[in-house]
Amino acid sequence: MIDLSALPEHERALQTRHRAQQEAEQPFDLATGPLLRAALIQSTAEENVLVIAMHHIVSDGWSMGVFLSELATLYEAFSEHRPSPLPEISIQYADYAVWQRDWLQGEVLEAQVDYWRKQLGGVPATLELAADRPRPAVQTFQGARRYIQIPAALADRLRAFSRREGVTLFMTLLAAFEVLLWKRSGQEDIVVGTPIAGRNRSELEGVIGYFANTLPLRTILSGNPSFRDLLKRVREVALEAQAHQDVPFDKLVEELRPERSLSHTPLFQIIFAFENTPQSLEFPNLKMKWLEVDRGTARTDLSLFITDKGAELSCMWEYTTDLFDSETIERMEASFQTILENILENPEKRIGYLETLSQPELRQLHELWTTAQLAPAKYRCMQELFEAQVERTPDALALVFDNQRLSYREVNARANQLAHYLQKLGVGP
Repeated sequence: MIDLSALPEHERALQTRHRAQQEAEQPFDLATGPLLRAALIQSTAEENVLVIAMHHIVSDGWSMGVFLSELATLYEAFSEHRPSPLPEISIQYADYAVWQRDWLQGEVLEAQVDYWRKQLGGVPATLELAADRPRPAVQTFQGARRYIQIPAALADRLRAFSRREGVTLFMTLLAAFEVLLWKRSGQEDIVVGTPIAGRNRSELEGVIGYFANTLPLRTILSGNPSFRDLLKRVREVALEAQAHQDVPFDKLVEELRPERSLSHTPLFQIIFAFENTPQSLEFPNLKMKWLEVDRGTARTDLSLFITDKGAELSCMWEYTTDLFDSETIERMEASFQTILENILENPEKRIGYLETLSQPELRQLHELWTTAQLAPAKYRCMQELFEAQVERTPDALALVFDNQRLSYREVNARANQLAHYLQKLGVGP
């Protein structure tokens, strides 16, 4: 119990976040515990901040919904001096752990692992997005977060589109996100990690524990398919992965033995998560709201967590500050929403032609182009700069490939030949 009620309001708010941050950053000792810590920060007589720090080994996202519901039920009962109304649960997490260990071995395990061997064979070691800085030799896990909302009107259109296409909203959003990754990396072979609840038995729904698993979803974007065709690929990959979801990710890494490096996570460096499990914070005699605490960390290079609020879609972008600046992630957010709007307008459009620039960015480009037209001496096109260099050093070495060497004059001549050929085919600006 931490009483801050005597402090001025501004100081209370700062101290509350400071104490919560301290609690979040305090490490756990898995050998001795505890694996759950709680602190109650009293702000006023009617307002308190409850800080719960749990190690991921004892809970997952689904568990938090169970936890909050039971916490509110107990609060209401105890505040009225009634005993706990919660029924005894029929199964504990330890029971599930024993069952899983007994079941997931032999032919069952081999069949699951065999699917992943085929699915992830020859997968690229990393997905290298266009970043602001080169990847460090050792991953620091320093990170930041950005929050945006996809408006309810756009979210409703995406839900209706998904129903018409026979896919889930998760699949539509994932396909659009992979288009963004393809455009930001130039790589056609993309692996994205996605967490799943792992509660495929009804008796597990009310149990607090770590049931979640992470599935590596591999999609090939070659051939410049239409978005509708890409969506079919994503649907097939997602359904097959869910049918083989029982191998824990750490066991998968152990079996597949991908390239390991201190600079990046194995198998995937991007996470996409979609959550539509309601976590109601409305209870009798008790009003609760989340107090976000930025931990200053990032699990992977980039993660997009989307929560379906029933109307709008809430998005949290978590990124490593080793690679990205906040402005770069802001542009990604705008590009993602632009892609979503594009696919609704024309799902048959090939993904290479889907627009990624937002309206403000297009206006900025137009202004730059207009300025360049008015001041040609200051703004020059790439081929004009190259031709100027040809005039300065026509015989200097410009390109080397294996045993071939071309001067600036030769490169310019070949470029002109190619340009004339394209013009004959009818290619214009």
